[in-house]
Amino acid sequence: MSIEIRQLRYFITVAEELNFARAAKRLAMAQPPLSQAIRNLETELGVELFDRTRRPIALTRAGRALFAEALPIIDQIAYVIEATRRAGTNKGGHLEIGAVSAAQLGVLPRLLSVFHAAYPDVQIGINEITSSRQLAALREGRIDIGFFHSPVYDPMLETRAVHSESLSLVLPAAYDLSSRRPVGLSELRSETFVMFDRAESPALYDQIISLCRAAGFRPRIRQHVNRFTTIISLVAVGIGVAIVPSSIERMATSGVVFQSICDPMATCEIHACWRASETAQEVRNLISLIEPA
Repeated sequence: MSIEIRQLRYFITVAEELNFARAAKRLAMAQPPLSQAIRNLETELGVELFDRTRRPIALTRAGRALFAEALPIIDQIAYVIEATRRAGTNKGGHLEIGAVSAAQLGVLPRLLSVFHAAYPDVQIGINEITSSRQLAALREGRIDIGFFHSPVYDPMLETRAVHSESLSLVLPAAYDLSSRRPVGLSELRSETFVMFDRAESPALYDQIISLCRAAGFRPRIRQHVNRFTTIISLVAVGIGVAIVPSSIERMATSGVVFQSICDPMATCEIHACWRASETAQEVRNLISLIEPA
């Protein structure tokens, strides 16, 4: 059995008009070929779709069943055609973006504001994913572009540093150091730390460890976590202190204070990364708006 989309469109039009002449006029065609097309469809299905003995004609039980099923099919086809046309003219499409918290709070909103103004019909999904997991998601095609802390050395991927920001110290609100600005890292040698899990964000983890070593100590890590919100919560209840990208200050909650760090090397970067073979126009459009840091 082979039913054409054209036949379904003809059938739906006749079913809506319940008059072959009016349906033919809507379809901009003569009535005889329309009537023959409906007869061919009935022959193909082995049922009558219209009761032609009535005036006006009426849908049979089989016709009502086909009408109910055919409408969403035609609507979906129309959507697919329009989406394809929009994608081909750079006016539509879909983007799946992965981003660490610091990117979501910093560079990404500004970038997407510019992108949305230029391409308002593109649908965007934003997923909070750690750096290491974004790499897997990119390779597996689950996201189109990622924003994370580490550069990437992979011939299958392209990367670009897009943002640089200072690192900040997070302290419990009542902490003694909170009255001093800025804080030297050497003052933290006796403290316990809450740290992001290295497996989730190796570049940021290694940067913090290197800064502490340069200040003359290796941090005593009491707790590893995989979300900045958890870091803030643990610092607030006195589990330890933490070093985070300064954009995380936008997550400020009661029980913590943020202090600047007296070290010009206390910075981190956000890198954008995408598949080197990427051809989707909406992805290329977003990449074109990304300015190097």
